Amino acid sequence: LADTAWSRAACSHRVGTLRRSQRQASHRLRACSRSPPAGRGVSTGVRRGSAPSRR
Repeated sequence: LADTAWSRAACSHRVGTLRRSQRQASHRLRACSRSPPAGRGVSTGVRRGSAPSRR
């Protein structure tokens, strides 16, 4: 039981961090879209955003 509770807490914590990272990624995407030379940043942001949906 303790193990499941710990995993549940970890999951909730992970979800919170994911939401935060998604927000940052969206901001980064907007900034990158403004400047064309920063294409690499856009690709990384997209990869990060697709990670949560995969789960």
